[in-house]
Amino acid sequence: IRWLPDIRIAGEIKNGLLMPVGSSACYRLYIPARANFLSHIALMPETCEQNGHGVVVQLEVLDRDGNSRIKWTKLIDPKHFRRHRKWIKVKLGLRRVANLEAQIVFSTSVPEGKEPAQTLAVWGDPTVLWRMSFANLVELGKNKLKTHGFLGAVRKVFSNAQTGGFLPGRNSR
Repeated sequence: IRWLPDIRIAGEIKNGLLMPVGSSACYRLYIPARANFLSHIALMPETCEQNGHGVVVQLEVLDRDGNSRIKWTKLIDPKHFRRHRKWIKVKLGLRRVANLEAQIVFSTSVPEGKEPAQTLAVWGDPTVLWRMSFANLVELGKNKLKTHGFLGAVRKVFSNAQTGGFLPGRNSR
């Protein structure tokens, strides 16, 4: 299991979490209110032909106590389904774990009753996105003004905009 930059599948490039079949990876993070999980999933083209039955990919979100709160499972089988030869979008609402610390578990497995194959699945650009409420955005602005003063806050906004920096509510990785 490892992170790779610039994974090209069907002409689209994404950064990805590369996972062999039968593996899992877990990330613990705080889930803000109004959050969504967004990613893409695919099988590495070099290994697709060796696999005649596809790969089961699963995303599970656990609460702090380890209880499963959200579960998404899909069979990816590019040999039998042409639309599986490109990135497949995955979008899940995280309302059930809003304002909690949670674990996001990515896993891959062989379909039940099938032989294991040396296939690599990849999660492309996995991200948790959320929108800040207007009240929170105003509070953030007030804090920046207190900390940096008016001119300092203006400089910070323009320097971040020029470098493509973080904008609240439009965060990525």
